[in-house]
Amino acid sequence: MKLLYIHGRAQQGRSAEEISREWTSALNQGLRLQTYNEVWVKPDVPYYGDHLFALTNNPEELMRSEDTILRGPMADDYASFITEAVMEIVQTRTGLDVSADPDLALRGNLGDNRESDTLEEMLKRGAQNWPWVVATTRLIDQRLPIVSEASIRLFLRDVYIYIADPDVQSQVDQRVEAEITKEPTVVIAHSLGTVIAYNILRRRKRNITALFTLGSPLGIRAIANRLKRPFNRPRVLGAWSNFYDPNDIVSLNPLQSTAFAKFRTPIVDSPIINSSSNRHHISQYLSHPAVSAGVRSALGVNA
Repeated sequence: MKLLYIHGRAQQGRSAEEISREWTSALNQGLRLQTYNEVWVKPDVPYYGDHLFALTNNPEELMRSEDTILRGPMADDYASFITEAVMEIVQTRTGLDVSADPDLALRGNLGDNRESDTLEEMLKRGAQNWPWVVATTRLIDQRLPIVSEASIRLFLRDVYIYIADPDVQSQVDQRVEAEITKEPTVVIAHSLGTVIAYNILRRRKRNITALFTLGSPLGIRAIANRLKRPFNRPRVLGAWSNFYDPNDIVSLNPLQSTAFAKFRTPIVDSPIINSSSNRHHISQYLSHPAVSAGVRSALGVNA
């Protein structure tokens, strides 16, 4: 049995070995709490952290990608994506309907007091840095102080670039697909990694015996609506278990729902409560008893 970890964004400067140790340590912590034996399978970790960071932060690559997205035919869609995602996050997490009150984000000194930008200046800064977007995500910052409004905006930017830029998507996908073999495989994916996993696994038949998605943003409608159709469940796949903390800012909605999809063979959604202030962190998910026990069962650990 093969075990595959698919990590999320902001993993630059690390290595596959470091991620493997972190994830496996958290998984085994959850197993020890239940007096189970530790995982014996050595995981494979397709590492794309440095590459994604270069593609989304290197000035030349970022200019190419933003030229494609912000100044090309996708400019309007990128603006719509940021708008839809931020409004959905704010409404779901704070109960405030920004769409019904467009000035809500700018009241109470939430704005950045910057004079109105020209269109060219706004394009250079990127939609994730537009004043109203910054102000609106600060609403989340105020209601949920443990959440960084800047991290939300950067997260949305990186997810959109992966979805919308074929070159970025192809380069990231190639690194992940290189680790998928014909051997029976349990896949654990986190955050942006769940988008990548779904995007890859639905394309053709794979010998995936179980898929675990943790802290998945697939339930954000702005993301789900922009994935390529047909919107199908991976065909050869055992159980798909999705774990989400209701206070995780990224895993906005359960996946077996109108927010993502209602497949005939359903995704098993399980809300859990992570134990630290960082509800989105991978270690919190993997060390949770429900997650670690599920992975243990999928791997066929008998003791």
